[in-house]
Amino acid sequence: MKKWFTVFLCIALLVVLGGCAKSKDQFEPTFTMDTYPIIDGSTANLPLAHALAQHFLGMTQEESESFVRFNKTDEAYWNLLYGYCDLVLAYEASSGMKRTLHDQKAEFDYYEIGLDALVFILSAQNPIESLSQ
Repeated sequence: MKKWFTVFLCIALLVVLGGCAKSKDQFEPTFTMDTYPIIDGSTANLPLAHALAQHFLGMTQEESESFVRFNKTDEAYWNLLYGYCDLVLAYEASSGMKRTLHDQKAEFDYYEIGLDALVFILSAQNPIESLSQ
């Protein structure tokens, strides 16, 4: 089961982010509403989840917005732990959640799919002279 979700995630990322033309020999899984994995995650990953639903289920943007329901990061990890979802698209678990998952002896496969950056934008009317960590 873990391997299937790994394959799903890799293919999804290639399709959504790659923008490559599909050859006739390229494998792409077929999903229905019944076979599509239940995905939860952090709300910052909603655009990715919408794109996946649109691509794999042939949904419109409006349909995917009704279909995809994400919680916040820690709640998504809880839902994965208790079997309410099959896959989580989220940021790294908080230290408290990591302790909980360790205490519960949860065994998940983690795959980094991107890095995050912060960009600070300031108004000319609100200048600053320095910024530190």
